Amino acid sequence: MKTKVPFTKDILFKSKIAEITSISLEHELSTDNGEISGFFIVSGDYKTHEVCVNKEEFEYKLPFNVEITENIDLDTLNFEIIDFYYDIIGDDTLRVNIEFEVKADEKKEEEISNQDREELATFEEVPLEVKETPLEEVQLPPITPLEELQPQETDTERLDEEEKKTILDAIAKDSDNEYITYNVHIVRNMETLESICETYHTNIDLIKEYNNIETINIGDKIIIPEEKDE
Repeated sequence: MKTKVPFTKDILFKSKIAEITSISLEHELSTDNGEISGFFIVSGDYKTHEVCVNKEEFEYKLPFNVEITENIDLDTLNFEIIDFYYDIIGDDTLRVNIEFEVKADEKKEEEISNQDREELATFEEVPLEVKETPLEEVQLPPITPLEELQPQETDTERLDEEEKKTILDAIAKDSDNEYITYNVHIVRNMETLESICETYHTNIDLIKEYNNIETINIGDKIIIPEEKDE
């Protein structure tokens, strides 16, 4: 099984959106009773006015469910986000567009019970359907004004990178029920492969292995695997 699923959600902000200055995407999921369930976490900061210096933070959880067939081997299930972009609708709504892919192997013949065989005999493939539930807003702590941050250039750039990086966590469930996490970084002005490697504490060869790229441009999305501590 290999299926691509689109997901679109409009997020209504409490104040005007003049500019999205940073945005990131994370997700968490689990499998139970023939479906994948979880939620996308969209967070970042924005300006309420174009000339405003201070930025407001935001974070929203977007729940989703995806039905799967009974003849799927859950140990081979792989959930991956393959695209993420956004638009500002009007002056107070953020529309996020996410496309993700679900892949899994079918059960081997000896693993399918007699009841499964009877069901599969009359089974017709049905497209996966995303079920949306009401949007939940997360309350955040007060924002520290930018002028109060430490002025050291290296520390500030590192802090901004943590707050503004765009993350797409692609989680694959293995035989030990553990998850592998990936970051997806959107290239900004003046960034290079070397500077991105320093930010994520990785190397260029690993980035090229997962992205098949030699050069980068502003707006490119780069998948960066996060090394798990042993």
